[in-house]
Amino acid sequence: MLTVIVALSGALALSRNQLAEVSSGIEAERAQIKRERDRFHYLNVTDPANLAAVQIPQACASRIWQWRVHVPTEKKYRLRYAFNETASKPIPAKNSEGIELASGETALAVSFETVGGEWRLLISSYSEVAKSAHSCLIDSDSTEWIDAKRYLAISAGNSSRTSESDPGKPFVLLYLRRNVKQDGERVPWKDSPFGMKVWIEEAPIEE
Repeated sequence: MLTVIVALSGALALSRNQLAEVSSGIEAERAQIKRERDRFHYLNVTDPANLAAVQIPQACASRIWQWRVHVPTEKKYRLRYAFNETASKPIPAKNSEGIELASGETALAVSFETVGGEWRLLISSYSEVAKSAHSCLIDSDSTEWIDAKRYLAISAGNSSRTSESDPGKPFVLLYLRRNVKQDGERVPWKDSPFGMKVWIEEAPIEE
């Protein structure tokens, strides 16, 4: 009986060691897969209830930004935008403007285009799941700073890693601010009155 107990104990210990090695190997493989997904700019969403985005770099293009975006299924969301006067209101008040986003993964592109010598903002979206595409061309004003490339930019998911956000709060994808100097000194980011912002927010409930 003692021999049987010793043998079973040894077998159990060996099984535990083997299981630990297998678990360690699985975790290592998962970490490697995540690194590869980051490398190729795939979405790595830890919580499907969150908004999420990863930026796709544009090596040969300027004034264009692209993302893969994850939108939760529980509620409706839309892509919104605003030009200038973004300093006093970091996120402008809600209104009916914007592009409705399908649930799941969506490809988004934001770019500046010239129409008749004037800058316009072109926003496009495509959902593989919903098989739907949308685009809109938005008029803007006071955009000479775009032509002169005098602006600073902050964008979500631009470090080859997925950015996630609380679905109940506006999720800023792109924030441009005019780079202004006075007396040789740069005006603080928050004090620059000209800029452009693109973000995702929960759509209002239709009455």
